[in-house]
Amino acid sequence: MIPDDKKEEVRDAADIVDVVSDHVKLRRAGSNFSGLCPFHNEKTPSFSVSPSLGIYKCFGCGEGGDVFDFVMKMDGVGFEEAVRTLAERYHIVIPEKAETAYDPQQFLKDGIYHALRFAGNFFHQTLAESDEAETAREYLKNRGYPWKTVRKYGIGYAPDRFDGLLKAAESAGINLQYLHESGLVKAREDESGYFDTFRGRLMFPIFNPSGKVIAFGGRTLSKAASIPKYINSPQTLVYNKSEVLYGIHAAKNEIRKAAEVILVEGYTDVITMQQSGIGNVVSTSGTSLTAGQVRVMKRYGDVLLMIFDADTAGVKAAVRGISIALQEGMAVRVLTLPEGEDPDSFVREYGAEAFLEVRKKETVDFLRFLVTLARKEDRWDDPVERRKVINEILEAIAVVPDELSRANYIQELNSISRIGDRALIQELDVIRTRLERTRRRMDQRASQRAGREREDARRGYPGGPGAPPASGTARPDPGHPAGSNRESGPDAGEGRRPEAKPDPESRRGPGAKAAHGSNPGPGANPETASPPETHTGSAGRAGPQPPHQESRPHDPRGLDPRPHHPRGLDPRPHDSRPYDLRPHDPRAQAPFPDPDARSVRRPEDEKELIRLMLTFGERLIVFIGNHCGDVHFEDPELRAFYVDMMQQYQKGEPVSVEAYSRREHPYPGLVGDIVLQRHWVSELGMRKRGVTIHRDADPVNTARGALKSLKIRYLERKRNEFLDEYAQASDKEKKEVQQWIKKANEELRRHRTDSTEILFPDL
Repeated sequence: MIPDDKKEEVRDAADIVDVVSDHVKLRRAGSNFSGLCPFHNEKTPSFSVSPSLGIYKCFGCGEGGDVFDFVMKMDGVGFEEAVRTLAERYHIVIPEKAETAYDPQQFLKDGIYHALRFAGNFFHQTLAESDEAETAREYLKNRGYPWKTVRKYGIGYAPDRFDGLLKAAESAGINLQYLHESGLVKAREDESGYFDTFRGRLMFPIFNPSGKVIAFGGRTLSKAASIPKYINSPQTLVYNKSEVLYGIHAAKNEIRKAAEVILVEGYTDVITMQQSGIGNVVSTSGTSLTAGQVRVMKRYGDVLLMIFDADTAGVKAAVRGISIALQEGMAVRVLTLPEGEDPDSFVREYGAEAFLEVRKKETVDFLRFLVTLARKEDRWDDPVERRKVINEILEAIAVVPDELSRANYIQELNSISRIGDRALIQELDVIRTRLERTRRRMDQRASQRAGREREDARRGYPGGPGAPPASGTARPDPGHPAGSNRESGPDAGEGRRPEAKPDPESRRGPGAKAAHGSNPGPGANPETASPPETHTGSAGRAGPQPPHQESRPHDPRGLDPRPHHPRGLDPRPHDSRPYDLRPHDPRAQAPFPDPDARSVRRPEDEKELIRLMLTFGERLIVFIGNHCGDVHFEDPELRAFYVDMMQQYQKGEPVSVEAYSRREHPYPGLVGDIVLQRHWVSELGMRKRGVTIHRDADPVNTARGALKSLKIRYLERKRNEFLDEYAQASDKEKKEVQQWIKKANEELRRHRTDSTEILFPDL
């Protein structure tokens, strides 16, 4: 962890004009600087840098932020790495600061990343130096990959031995658990030891968008038909293959500029095209396209150009992927290469310019691709088959979320088929109605399945989150976590932690505990701690004291203009009412928004806060409810969930995993998504080995981390709103908006630099 004073020192030393100038040719425009945006293609400069405010803003694509944001976006790194990059540039020495909280899941993740990074270096060094890798080096040379390209993509070679990596890792002190959890080694069936997963293969590291190795793909150089051509890493804590795209770390900025992503099939397709100057290319790594992969692509561009091999399998893969991409709101185009060619072979033989020329002439939208395919298969001229083809196209159009886009596609289909708009629209409505019924049935089944899985998990893991205490036994107070007994070093996570003793007050119920102040929280002196402020709600329940509206000035912009609380933050949320206290009818369905309005991917910090309140009840509801409000939630469904939980709490109704699993749709499905996903792979493996992991040793500290992430994202959204407002404001209004931008930056700086204990003190 970087000390707070060092973060400020780096921020003060970093010249945003100097940093941005590495990527953008800037020219002075009054007190600011302007240039062509590095995040999208443009001919007229709309990218502005303000040295006085220390921010940048593109009025074309909307990107904006401070010097740390710029480095994070351009380099694809996290906040801490961006700080370190700038510190090194400006010759600022950053000492390390020990972490204060132990997070077993993060501890394991770090170990897996470390093992994968070691393996990547080992494979690459083996390729460079080992005589055994001569065949692999010759293969790469024949494909036209100079060593500069091999080094850029981290290509390596796994020795053809069962213990090549295993011995090297053990000699380097790599924990065997991390090797196993990362999929680099497998356990022998007779339980006598482990062996290397990858042997005698050319190794392609798979990177996440920030450039960390998260998995490997191994290609055999043998021509034996019995040996699989490729094997990939298994699913792990850091690698979910349904959400990963090969080459995204190198392509993301080029995709932003082009506003388009080119999707190919293999590793070598990506490497060859990127090496030839076509940078906005990624691959599914040989798997079928998934919705998760499409969502990753959509973060960087809205247009998808699919290029698949001209063989039957490639065409089928393109057809399957079209509906998935359309459903996620991407515009889909398709390019079919000549028979026998793939992007790798075509570019190597004819060059990048020839590819760009073919792309310009042969690219069609998905609709014309499907019609052309039907004609090639002799289906278009047969009236019966044509009817089926049109239905297939309408089913693809039906999943497009944007009504205007659907109307445009209908017009284009009518111009080709000459059936008539009215008939096509009627058929489209029938299909959409059927799809909606199917979706509802699937949601209902998913909710029921989540309920069954929850029950199974409770029976199988009686100590897991949400499980009821054994008969006659009080549940341990989550505010008094198990003793840490923590050891330093990479093996610290493998030891057992002593169980917490049951709190006698827990037998009296959560209301009694709150009223008697028996839970001062970690770090507080139980002899001197004051009881939390309480009030009586409509159901006579003690709960968190809501902020008094008259004591807080009206803040129309969502930022509290008052001076900071002496401890760093007023424990009351920024909005004047933390919850909506309207009467709740338990028979009515919760006011959840339309699924189409849901966030592309639910923010992890929002899910974590909901999980903590469901799992630990009153104490975490009071703590979280007094530090944030529904306005801070970005995901509309999780926001509605939060509001309902607070309403239920104020009424004295139960707020727990069990209670919401029995509620109406969509609560059971949401509970399953939030709670059951916590059973990660290493937990099951550790349980088999008889080791108990206490993931929520300090739930308040966990909540603090999630609250910090939540508030930072909220403040970033507010700042971007002010930047947009500044662009449209009159000269008179700009001074006022500038003050709000400054205030937002100050709040962001405070939330990024202050410790979570200062930001979110015990109540």
